[in-house]
Amino acid sequence: MRKRNCVLAVTLLGLWALGLCVLPGPSNAKELVVADILLPTSCDPAVGADVVSRAFFYAAYEPLLRYKPGTTELEPCLAESYEASKDGLKYTLNLRKNVKFQDGSPFNAEAVKFSIERIKKINRAPAIYVATIKSVDVIDANKVGINLEAVDTSFPQRLPMVYIVSPKYVKDHEQAGDLGQKFLNENMMGGTGPYYMDKLVPNEYAVLAKYKDYWRGWKTNNIDQIIWRQVKESTTRRLMLEKGDIQVSNRLAADDLVALEKNPNIKIAEAMSFTVEYLRMNVKKKPFDDIRVRRAMAYALNYKGVIEQVQQNHASPLYGPMPKGLFGHNDTLKSFEQDMTKAKKFLEEAGYKPGQLSFTFVYLKEQPFMKTIGELLQSDLREIGVDMKMQETTWVTLLEMVKDPETTPQMFDGASGDAAIDDSVEYLTKQFHSKSTAGASWNQNWYINPKVDELLDKAKVTVNADERARYLKEVQSIVYEDLPQLFIFREHTMKPMLKSVMGYVLDPLSWGQFNFYDMYIQ
Repeated sequence: MRKRNCVLAVTLLGLWALGLCVLPGPSNAKELVVADILLPTSCDPAVGADVVSRAFFYAAYEPLLRYKPGTTELEPCLAESYEASKDGLKYTLNLRKNVKFQDGSPFNAEAVKFSIERIKKINRAPAIYVATIKSVDVIDANKVGINLEAVDTSFPQRLPMVYIVSPKYVKDHEQAGDLGQKFLNENMMGGTGPYYMDKLVPNEYAVLAKYKDYWRGWKTNNIDQIIWRQVKESTTRRLMLEKGDIQVSNRLAADDLVALEKNPNIKIAEAMSFTVEYLRMNVKKKPFDDIRVRRAMAYALNYKGVIEQVQQNHASPLYGPMPKGLFGHNDTLKSFEQDMTKAKKFLEEAGYKPGQLSFTFVYLKEQPFMKTIGELLQSDLREIGVDMKMQETTWVTLLEMVKDPETTPQMFDGASGDAAIDDSVEYLTKQFHSKSTAGASWNQNWYINPKVDELLDKAKVTVNADERARYLKEVQSIVYEDLPQLFIFREHTMKPMLKSVMGYVLDPLSWGQFNFYDMYIQ
């Protein structure tokens, strides 16, 4: 098995600027070229958790159950059916037969057991989806039993994030008992999905190629190859789209989206998403260990200006820590509005006179809109005597910084609130439960509230929907008052693409997802 990566001496972006790009664009009607600010941070589905990594997992790996594209409705994938025991502690799944991994080995119950146990042993961010699993029983080659530690009312909704990997692929590339992590971090040929990673050039591009023996078969117009190019500048991605050098762009800045709206060759898919943007604060370090300072920040931010000026109205207000539409949303919570009088009052209560408070906001190079939001906040804070410094970093660097409260920035642009699955308990748990502070997980604020932990733990095992909703609403109220982060806005998914790209379906749960298998070029 050859290693699927290589290194080029000259970056694609530089070559593109010179008109000499190695990958000038789509070479045929069955090739799709996508541009984004990032490549996967990890190609290992037991490790990666960011949106781009998940987009690659969705193409190369498969779960037992999945969400029907464009919906929050579960449908069969590698499991054809399942049933739960009366006490809710065991799920029996009937597996799909005659499925092979991309390395040629058979998919079976042993592979399911191996994959789940591997995720638990590695214990990175995806482990949250298997946290309630006690053990896995291989009933026969095509049937598996999953035993839970306790009742988990949302367990089926978690399964779309549990990807099955070939045991042979892992074991063939294991080094010093690392469960294949080093190799799988950069290689992706151990799944059952329609595409595998044929090439990865770090910081430049990745190529996904068609897996010819995919169990669902192929139509004549299916895409044979996807080239995912890392192009960090939004304006550059827009120009490439206008030229036809790429066919789809992720994460364009609002100004670039406006510039594309009148282009007759381009269409923009738009829908409300469950992704929200936060400004995070490290509640373990000064000055944001003081709730009064956090409240001052909450009233200093110009939310209306951010939505109208920065997002060009392609975003909506956020009513509390969780977006409306997810089960158990607390509709009594209001969106924050700028009130500089209140901001100044809370600073005075915290003992800060004008000119005494100074802190640093760390923003991501990959998200230029956050720099603009920071500049708006910086300007308004200056008016009340607060010195907010700004520092740029990269996503990879930030992930290292937030592994420890001492190195976590005071205020920063961290992980977005992303409903990867249709589960309010999971959404709130990964953001605000104390167990989610470990490593580079989602609770990057280092926020700990025992009452929040207690309520979320109760919600997870409560079958009665009304009672579960009551716990979830109380959690939101507590977090709303504690303010470990500023609730800025709810994103609209905006996906600009050439009009020739057909079959794409917006995913309400993950804006970065692509249903590549169903897409084609007209």
